[in-house]
Order: sequence, then C-alpha cells, then structure tokens
Amino acid sequence: MSLKVTGKLISKGEIQTVGQKGFQKREFVIELDDAKYPQKVKFSLLSEDYTKLIEEYAEGEKIAVDFNLKGNEWNGKIFNDLVAWRIEAVSVEKRLEKVSKQVAAASVETQGVKEYTQKEIEEGDLPF
Repeated sequence: MSLKVTGKLISKGEIQTVGQKGFQKREFVIELDDAKYPQKVKFSLLSEDYTKLIEEYAEGEKIAVDFNLKGNEWNGKIFNDLVAWRIEAVSVEKRLEKVSKQVAAASVETQGVKEYTQKEIEEGDLPF
C-alpha cells in the first residue's frame, strides 16, 4: 500500500547497521501538515540506497514523503512500520537556493575552459 504525506522535517537519525549481513536502516520524524493537532510521525528508510534519501534535507524544511505501510507479526504481536521510498522538497525557496548553489559550483568548475566562436568552428581551427 503506497501513501503520501507532507510535513516539516523534525529530526533525522543516524544510519544503523542491523544484523550480521550489515543491513542498514535510518529513521526520521516529520510533523504532519494537515493534522488538526500536531502529529509527529516516524518513518524508516531501509537499505543503503534509501538511507541516503534524507541527507539533502535540513531540519525544519517542508518535505513530501511517499511510503509503504508494512506490518509483521512476531511472537503473537503485530508491529507496524512506515517505510519511506521517496522524499521530495515542498518548499520552493529552499530548493531554488540549493539549485543556485549547485549552478554556481558548476560554473566555477568550467572556468578556464575556452569557448570557441562560430567562425573557429566553421574554419576547423579547433584543437581536436
């Protein structure tokens, strides 16, 4: 079952290694937007690929979380877990700020690269 909620990122836990095979898990908490009363909900990110999803988001940032509802029985007890599989920013301003920083970093990397004119291209004066 796939569901989606939005809210403010409250906290993100450290990556935990579970079991002998090194299975990774990470938890984070958001405060839901559409709740009548403040609701803090904990989500899990499972496996190495997914534990990295929360890295780029700062506490206090508004995010949307796609997740699956999982349930297991163990020793006669039922355990539920909300397993996130996609996280997206809701706050446009913070996302634009991040993108502009990435563009600035990319422009620094391309400094010193010669741009050729259309004439140089047509005349074949390129060094390759």
